[in-house]
Amino acid sequence: MKRILIIAFTLLSLSSYAQLPSVKPGSTEFRFPNTGNTVDTFATKADVRAAGGTGATLYSGTGSNTDGAINQAANTALLGAKPDTSSITQTADYVIEKVGSTIYARPGYKSGLPAYSGSDAYTVIQAAIDRLTQTGGGIGSAGGRIHIKRGVYSLSNELHIVGWEGAGYAGDGPYSQLIIDGDGFSTQIGQSTSGKNGLVISNAASVVLKNFKITTSGSARSCILADTTGTDQEASMYRSSFDNIWCFNNSATYPAIYLRDFILCNFGWIEATNVGGDGMILENASNTHNLLYGNSTFAFVHTKASTTYPFAGLKIQTAQGTTANMNLLTFQNYETTSGYYGLYMKGATNCSFNFVDIESPHVCIFLDTSASYNNFNSGYLLANGTDTAISIAYAGGSVSGNNFKGIFLQVASTVTSISDLSNYNRPNSFDITQGSSSSPINIANKLNTPLRVKGLGTITGTEYLQRKTRKVLSDATYTIGYDDYLISYSSLTATRAVTLGNANKYGGQHFVIKDESGNASSTIKISLIGTVQGVTNPDAITTPYGVYKFYSNGTSWFTE
Repeated sequence: MKRILIIAFTLLSLSSYAQLPSVKPGSTEFRFPNTGNTVDTFATKADVRAAGGTGATLYSGTGSNTDGAINQAANTALLGAKPDTSSITQTADYVIEKVGSTIYARPGYKSGLPAYSGSDAYTVIQAAIDRLTQTGGGIGSAGGRIHIKRGVYSLSNELHIVGWEGAGYAGDGPYSQLIIDGDGFSTQIGQSTSGKNGLVISNAASVVLKNFKITTSGSARSCILADTTGTDQEASMYRSSFDNIWCFNNSATYPAIYLRDFILCNFGWIEATNVGGDGMILENASNTHNLLYGNSTFAFVHTKASTTYPFAGLKIQTAQGTTANMNLLTFQNYETTSGYYGLYMKGATNCSFNFVDIESPHVCIFLDTSASYNNFNSGYLLANGTDTAISIAYAGGSVSGNNFKGIFLQVASTVTSISDLSNYNRPNSFDITQGSSSSPINIANKLNTPLRVKGLGTITGTEYLQRKTRKVLSDATYTIGYDDYLISYSSLTATRAVTLGNANKYGGQHFVIKDESGNASSTIKISLIGTVQGVTNPDAITTPYGVYKFYSNGTSWFTE
């Protein structure tokens, strides 16, 4: 026997937001924010959704009901217009969902939180954010989780998360945290309002963002802005985390992701794409001199930027000259495939890149003023066309102490692969491999720059720091390398030759050949292949325990 379920409606409201329907567990009573006194029936989900949105009717649903509970088909139909009954076990404080043209913010069961709904995603989502970030409630009274279900949510204004714990918690707190997550890239937040960001974070808020995508149009600003305009603190974020976040915009003025004055944060998988400008900017904009921001880690960052000057896939910089740097950032993996610069650093210190994969920009890595003591531990650099893989500006000599190790450079054979114009007593150092053996390397006016290059190209500049190494040969021929100094023969049974190579590769370097075997003679010699002081292929050692010393002045070989 089919039973008739009679559902009563009552008018509910909360400030300027219409409250959603509520359900009492274990009961068949549903209350809707509608008015009217007519009775109708429904048989499908579409019927209820359509009627539920028009507001003036009383509904009855039909269907078999053998267990005394609401009929499942009717219940399923109601879900489009009321909170999901799964909210009884809902772990989020708010679930945001778009049904038709209406956005709902559904509170968790027995949370005591109000519900919100409306046609503007900004109004509804911001109401949920504001409700969970109220100030003045004491430790643990704020924060929580907002889950945004799959769908496209168009904003009329920028969402804003304002740190709610004031100025007193730094160092000890935060005592609460706001989590906003989605259903992966199926959850998309869109900002097309001119002059507006997608999401703004300020006042040292502690937030977790994960599993969604933000897009902004060309007239809008950044997808995510961590701002410095907090009332209590200039820090934007503190002990925060992003993961599985993709930001896409098309602005020549604002980057896809713009993070300023953040500290003690952790970032997982981040993608920043901007076809019109910079991909991602990390910036110290502190007005407090000598205050360093950063101290954060990045697991995987992938960027794309405009190839027009001066845009970069990733910029790490200061907005306050040399007095407030971005400091102690660690990147496990940074990758970019587009930009005039792949990586641009200015006022960035003590940052570490464990792996970089920078392909196709005009300049792969550019170090500008006060970019010092940064480490690049491995990676692949592929410059585009006629441009440099690693470029270090003169900048008054303040670009110093940067280390490049385990880097493979791929540039055109006639293009300078490394250009280091800095001039400081704490030099940059290079231990790299070149794909082209003829690519020039330009190290200007450095008497002590450690430089080790496999696949050596033509090196220009003056002298370089040479390590006092010892290469032991056992009765073998040999070609000198850049990391050689002392070449010693521990055994010698026949004449052996040492090939010198082009002198312009070794400007300022000194070499020593020694017969340690004591077997050298007029018939068992150590000879050279090359021209030394005008002599072609000279015999270097023809007596037991003999020694031969020579050096390059950058153009020719000479004896000492």
